[in-house]
Amino acid sequence: MYNRSIIRLTSLCLLSLISWQGISQPAVGQVAALEGRAVPRQSYFLAFVPYNQGDYREALKNFRSAGNSGINTGLGRWVDSICYATMMGECFYRAGDLASALEQYDAALQLMISQRGWMSRLQLQPIALTPAPARPLPWGPSTRGALPSAFPEQMLSAQGTNIEQVARQGGVVLPPELYPVRVGEIMRCIALAAKRRHDILGPLAAHVPLTEQIAKELASRQIPQNFWLQNLVDVQLGIAKAAAGDDQEAMRLLQRGHAIGGRLDHPLTPLALLEMGHLSLKQNQLEAAQRFYFEASMSAVNYEQPDVVEEGLLAAARIHDLKADGSVFAPLVTASAWAVSNRLNRTASAIFLALAEQAAYAGRTKDANGFLTQARRAMGRSGLPLSDLGGRMQYLGALVAYQAGNSDLGRKTLLDAQSIMKVHSARLFQTELTNKLYLSKGLSSHAAGTLFADLLREPTDADWQRDPAEVLLVEMTPHVPVLERWLEINIERRDPESILLVGEMIKRHKFFSQLELGGRALSLRWLLGAPEAVLNDVARQQRQKLSDKYPQLATQTRHMTQLMTQLTELPVMPTEGDALKAYDRATKDLHRAADDAETLLHSAALAPVPAVRVAPPLLSLDQLEVKLKEGQAMLVFIATSRGNLQAVLVTSEKQYRTWPVKGTGRIRSSIVSLMREIGNYDSNQVLDADKLTNEDWKATSAQLLSGVIENSSKTLEGINELIVVPDGVLWYLPFEMLQLTTTDGPKLLIDQMAIRYAPTAGWGVPDGRPKSTAGNRVIVHGRLFSRETEALTSAAANQLKDQFPRSVVLRKRLPATTRYVAPGWQHLIVIDDIELNDRNPLSWSPAQIDQGKPGSSLYDWIGLPWGGPDVVALPGYHSRSEDGMKGKLTGDEMFLSTAGVMATGTRSILLSRWRTGGHSSMELLREFFQTLPEQRATPAWQRSIQLVRSAELDPSTEPRLKGATADKLPSADHPFFWAGMMLVGED
Repeated sequence: MYNRSIIRLTSLCLLSLISWQGISQPAVGQVAALEGRAVPRQSYFLAFVPYNQGDYREALKNFRSAGNSGINTGLGRWVDSICYATMMGECFYRAGDLASALEQYDAALQLMISQRGWMSRLQLQPIALTPAPARPLPWGPSTRGALPSAFPEQMLSAQGTNIEQVARQGGVVLPPELYPVRVGEIMRCIALAAKRRHDILGPLAAHVPLTEQIAKELASRQIPQNFWLQNLVDVQLGIAKAAAGDDQEAMRLLQRGHAIGGRLDHPLTPLALLEMGHLSLKQNQLEAAQRFYFEASMSAVNYEQPDVVEEGLLAAARIHDLKADGSVFAPLVTASAWAVSNRLNRTASAIFLALAEQAAYAGRTKDANGFLTQARRAMGRSGLPLSDLGGRMQYLGALVAYQAGNSDLGRKTLLDAQSIMKVHSARLFQTELTNKLYLSKGLSSHAAGTLFADLLREPTDADWQRDPAEVLLVEMTPHVPVLERWLEINIERRDPESILLVGEMIKRHKFFSQLELGGRALSLRWLLGAPEAVLNDVARQQRQKLSDKYPQLATQTRHMTQLMTQLTELPVMPTEGDALKAYDRATKDLHRAADDAETLLHSAALAPVPAVRVAPPLLSLDQLEVKLKEGQAMLVFIATSRGNLQAVLVTSEKQYRTWPVKGTGRIRSSIVSLMREIGNYDSNQVLDADKLTNEDWKATSAQLLSGVIENSSKTLEGINELIVVPDGVLWYLPFEMLQLTTTDGPKLLIDQMAIRYAPTAGWGVPDGRPKSTAGNRVIVHGRLFSRETEALTSAAANQLKDQFPRSVVLRKRLPATTRYVAPGWQHLIVIDDIELNDRNPLSWSPAQIDQGKPGSSLYDWIGLPWGGPDVVALPGYHSRSEDGMKGKLTGDEMFLSTAGVMATGTRSILLSRWRTGGHSSMELLREFFQTLPEQRATPAWQRSIQLVRSAELDPSTEPRLKGATADKLPSADHPFFWAGMMLVGED
């Protein structure tokens, strides 16, 4: 059997024709007597049996035990310990302990460096190698024309006292001793340790000093130039050069070294071909990569390397999948039987999982389930279910569950999968280690910035196609602190474009972390449902490919669109007759269609399907500048968890600048003071009129403006419309009421320019959609404040209703869940109190009338069917601004709420920082919606504020005001009455 042949010890010994330090050619009898001393010893090879069966705990114990009997020269471990350390590293690697694995690989390679010259002591015999009998290749034949060589299992090495050390330190020079050494295994382990170290470190390897030391040592070549062992050194050095980032030199060395004389393979040939496959794939040379991978798997059979058989076959199969014909990679079927017959449990499990993956991606759910069953059987009770293969098995189980329509099982199994996959993820390990090394000064800021740009990049099409499980894991794992470290590096460089880009990535990641599948499902929803105008050319092509691959999903999407069209033609609140029956039928059909589509969409989300993140858009500095109109400017703030705050100003004149906002603690305190100075002590407090007649807030607002905007008067010169992208505590700051110093004296910022806000820079500029004219206006009638009268709110609701021909006022729950009918609304105005849940910032109901019911939450609204009201007004929204700004002031509840509403497809939001209720609040809404059909949202909102500020205040209609008299009457110009609401979104 295969495992038995691993431990077979050959009696072949190589007689030396070259003496070393006076050693003569040993007699044959002497060599035979030394056979039992060959290293690594037999116990080492016995440990491969549990290793190949996936029992990594037992294998680790056995490799460690074998290492305890390794040679110790008195000056430390000898080269046989390279094998023990490497294979202990392999056990840790397979079990998901990447840090311990890396420690062992490093130890193996450092030992190689410390024992430099060990190969020069080999008793080399200059004879030509001859072909050895080839093993049957079940999934062959090879097209390379190379044959396995009769590579000697053992060579003799002379070991004695280090003469130079004795000369320095004193002592006795002992005569050298001959040891039989399994050179091929030692050299294989050196190459494997170098390769696996690169696998774990990825791009970080090129920045770690040991990598260069390894390459330097291997390049020293301690054997004669024309000896065939040079081919093995070429392979080792090629792998080391690949880790160092010199791909061209790596490929040259690997091509030269992978076969002796171009016709004979050797023990490192499988690893050489595997590495050549990696290098070709990196250059997107798919045919060449697949050929190298396939050849590596066959060469590995001859040299009993099942780990390379597995890696080569699976990589070749993935490239086969990229051709998108849905067929089975035939060699996998043959290889699975071979692995089972040889009791290679891990290899068999891996191949069955590859077959399951191909079947699942091709939509053959029944076949996929069958292969998963075979994989589970092959794993048995070993450690494989907790290995990387166990995580992959659970991931495919989740995909198959979604394909079978079982969303609950799919969701649970995916979480189980990721709990295993997380410890095996090289990408997550690299990201964390890069961060640690940078913080400990082990990496320069330049190197760390380069690495972060690679490790934290937006997923590419190739990423999704080659390993969707790993990409999804990375996207679903929170890593804001590391993104912030990258941001700080760019701030040090004073690079506005990179500062803006990384700042946007941080905000998107925060939002995506609140969503199922880390924003992946949201990307697919927008790709399927968003209007064509929103999509760029790449997204349009992806939409077509998605529809072609999942025709049922495309059909359901069209069906949902038809049903939503039907609903817009029916009353919002049908009460009887045919309309009620049609409404009930359409909403139930839409509910079923949306649920079915979501299940299909989740199966696509787990598959190798590229999907750009349409929302929120990630725009470069140049793309933003093009979208800004004349006189517009965007002011983007980026706050970090360490209290830093950076500003970036982008103008339509293609000018930009960035500055740090200093004294963030003082700014936070000033915002708290400002809120209290204008009356925001408690959300339910009724204010004495004299509180709203003082003007202490003006000095504080002037200080705040100069604090957050560097050289504010000059910086804001020439701007007539400012788009603010707040972050952190600045979400609570009404920029409209800040005092700007002008030549005519202090002025409110709202008097100098129109102001609106956006949760991200990409959501602050137009996305290409024309202004919506379809749909109804829905006004939810509730109460903003306990002292507010029914007459006041009813009058306001009816006025808003009378403005728009297709309007309805709702006082009770609709027959259907709002998630399914809201996409057909043009305007949603919620005159009702909105309480948030701090633990779950997306759990509140935008429409309120079905709060707490399934399908009513903002999280639910982000699901299918795609779409939301074009404009949403929420004058009853609570933020920390209204209660004296107690507790944590992260601004996250406002950011996530606005991002969540815009993720439904909404373009403009009126959101209250604090509720005033009463006539002034209703007038702001009425005037805004009165002119909205004819004007852009921004000038409509500015006009609304100006009209309310200039109106006479009626104390009897303001429920949060008391004690007003003729001589103590606040003005409607006081910011308490008009600065509480903010316009958010694109225009």
